[in-house]
Amino acid sequence: AQIRICTVKYLTHLRLYAVVYGILLLGLAIFKATEFWKLNGFHGSRLISVLIRDQVIYFILYIVPSML
Repeated sequence: AQIRICTVKYLTHLRLYAVVYGILLLGLAIFKATEFWKLNGFHGSRLISVLIRDQVIYFILYIVPSML
């Protein structure tokens, strides 16, 4: 039986999948927020604002250090 060793390429793919998934979630949250804000005005749900804020913070903390 062979033991699979985690390579840099494998770990890079895992990181890429996490980033793509996060971008998808951020896009969906922004899409739903714009629909909600069009119907209810800009003073909408606190939950939507928190979701978008947290996702943006996540990207800043995740992507910026990887660029350095």
